[in-house]
Amino acid sequence: MKRHIKKIICVFFGVFILIFFVKMKFTYSKYSKSDNTIVSSDVAKPILIFDGESEMNIECLNSNKYSYEFSIKNFDGNFISDINFRYYIFFELSQENAPILINLYKKSNGIEEKLELKNNKIINLETLDIIKNQNDYRAEILYDTSSKEIMSDNLKIKVLVQAVQEEEVIEETIK
Repeated sequence: MKRHIKKIICVFFGVFILIFFVKMKFTYSKYSKSDNTIVSSDVAKPILIFDGESEMNIECLNSNKYSYEFSIKNFDGNFISDINFRYYIFFELSQENAPILINLYKKSNGIEEKLELKNNKIINLETLDIIKNQNDYRAEILYDTSSKEIMSDNLKIKVLVQAVQEEEVIEETIK
């Protein structure tokens, strides 16, 4: 009989250990915390306005030149951009290899500075700071007489502006 009781105790103890290890996989502890916070911050307002027609239709250029003026500014009324911008100006043509030349001039204080273009895109980035600023431009479109290409009857030229936020370098002084 003692042997039978030992067997029952061993089986009971074995089942207890088995149940204990099976239950060890799962945990019944739980911790959660929720906070409701209100955060208020000012978001920088980027303003970059292209002032002019973004698309030009040129029907007959031949020996004439076509002049087009536009401006890019960082303000709208009394609101000034909170961000410094650097931007490219480029011209997209409806006819690939169109027989035209584009000269771009930046006007400042009555003086026109010719900007260098490569593949109808300005090489150097232009900048608009966070002060009220307007950059005026004049594009001169000429028929390229040296080209052997024939210009389509209705050439469309789009003026596009691609802007990126200027990274500000902040120097910290170590004392």
